[in-house]
Amino acid sequence: MGQDLAIPGSGASRGEHRIFVSDQRIGILIDHLTSGMEWLEISPTGQALYRTTISEPNLRNFVTTADGRLFAQGGPRSSPRGPIVMLDRASSKWIPVLNEGTLIGSDENQLVLNASGENWLLRLKWVTPGADPGPSPELR
Repeated sequence: MGQDLAIPGSGASRGEHRIFVSDQRIGILIDHLTSGMEWLEISPTGQALYRTTISEPNLRNFVTTADGRLFAQGGPRSSPRGPIVMLDRASSKWIPVLNEGTLIGSDENQLVLNASGENWLLRLKWVTPGADPGPSPELR
């Protein structure tokens, strides 16, 4: 039998949960109505690995890579561009890694960007981001 994982406060969310799966972890992005977003990682067996609150209101375009790194794009909502940041699990801070293109996905451990500079034109670019931030620390 599987083990249920309670997500406190999820009843107050907008229901915009997103699930990301990699070899070593399952990531759940929870968008709460009044308290911002939360990132939760569990092992394939259901063990809680990591949890943090995402307090930056302008992050969007969340993607994970095959090695489990979490990336997002920041900046004003009116602009599709902004710095691409990576979650540093040790500090629970977002670290800028790229300042080009619009983040649209990932392919293995590379980020996939729209490098055209225009919303209506798609020019895909594969980019290898910075070094692996290491294993997840204990659950916070």
